[in-house]
Amino acid sequence: MLITLPLLTRSPNLLLRRRAKSPITAQAFVDTFQDSLFDSVLQSVEIPRTRCDREPPGVSSRRSHGGVERDDALLIFEWLAAKKGVKHILKVVVDDTREPSHPDEVIEDALKEFKVEVLDWQRLDICPETICRVGQYLRDVHLHWGGNNAVLRAWSEPDGLARLQWSQRVLLHTDEVQRPTIRTNDNILRFRERLRALRPDLEIIFLSKQMRKQKPQTMEDSLTDKWFETIAEFTLSLDKIDVSDCQVSVGLIDDGVDVFHPLLRGRTFSSDISETSATGHGTAMAVTIYTVFQRADIVVFKVETQSNSASHSAADVGLKFHLRDNHKVH
Repeated sequence: MLITLPLLTRSPNLLLRRRAKSPITAQAFVDTFQDSLFDSVLQSVEIPRTRCDREPPGVSSRRSHGGVERDDALLIFEWLAAKKGVKHILKVVVDDTREPSHPDEVIEDALKEFKVEVLDWQRLDICPETICRVGQYLRDVHLHWGGNNAVLRAWSEPDGLARLQWSQRVLLHTDEVQRPTIRTNDNILRFRERLRALRPDLEIIFLSKQMRKQKPQTMEDSLTDKWFETIAEFTLSLDKIDVSDCQVSVGLIDDGVDVFHPLLRGRTFSSDISETSATGHGTAMAVTIYTVFQRADIVVFKVETQSNSASHSAADVGLKFHLRDNHKVH
């Protein structure tokens, strides 16, 4: 197991790392950093998936070695506060993605002595009350969501994240959502709508590992465009309109569509040249169209992502699409 514990010391360019192939002991951690001089303000504290075998001298531990809960991070944060006089941490990152994870009370105890501005405690569905208790000074909050809509509702309730008066951004990570669906996407959009109704000034960003895999421009990059945000908000306003008898054909002139994308599984496209999307933008467009109107018939025309004399212009393709089957399209 590779252990990396980066902490910023008095030297602004010095990044100390402790590497080991086996679980690190708390004593080894203390021995490594005890002679280092730390400012009261640290740029970042990043704790990977690690295990401390015993508590360092002078630092209390509530962990039972026979138990199933973690408090390894608690030992490190207590040591920083008690032994190094750290009071302010600009960014905290803790890898808590696998079980056993740190319980809410341990997270609160670990951070209670610090002013934290950016929190990325990577535990699924972390309690909003816990975030609020440690988040008096938070600017950015990273949320790692497991797919349960009840959690989204708890985060976006009036007594949830809206209470973080200094927060500027909420970053929602959906990496652990195993089978994303149109309903999943709708739940996320409604989460943003509820939270923005309470905090209009709050920037809400969606992040997905599946989106990041697409190159050279990721689907995540495409979905962060203002156009997509506007369409997403427009979708919510259509809920009260009866479109049960509507049949709409939509022409999509883009770099193709990845028909195997999780949100497009089971969909059919009126084209035989749309199996891939070079940049992910066309895929993002198709997902957005189906989010707006799930019964849409999308006709895809793929254009080259790089200009060359052999490629058709968007206007040429659009004209071909308009004449296709002699029916009305949009």
